[in-house]
Amino acid sequence: MKKTTVQYISAIPGLGKTHWAVHHMVERLRRSEISLYIAPTVRLVDQVYDDLGKLLSKEEFKLVHRFHHETTTQVSTRVVSTLSSNKLKPGTVV
Repeated sequence: MKKTTVQYISAIPGLGKTHWAVHHMVERLRRSEISLYIAPTVRLVDQVYDDLGKLLSKEEFKLVHRFHHETTTQVSTRVVSTLSSNKLKPGTVV
């Protein structure tokens, strides 16, 4: 069984949480580790997605998946089904 590590960051705005998370996900992708990033707003999900697109090659960026919706239930269902899928490639960012 693979070891699962959860890293949680909580701090006031402007301390670089998103910047750290983006760079950490890039490092994990390049080590073929799967990352899951959860954000409180659609805008922040889009920002992280765009930031990853700037840092990754086109081939690497194909492993990045973005889900957001107005209701939490629909997003959580989609994320759980994606993470449960046998189709996830090493290095995937969800």
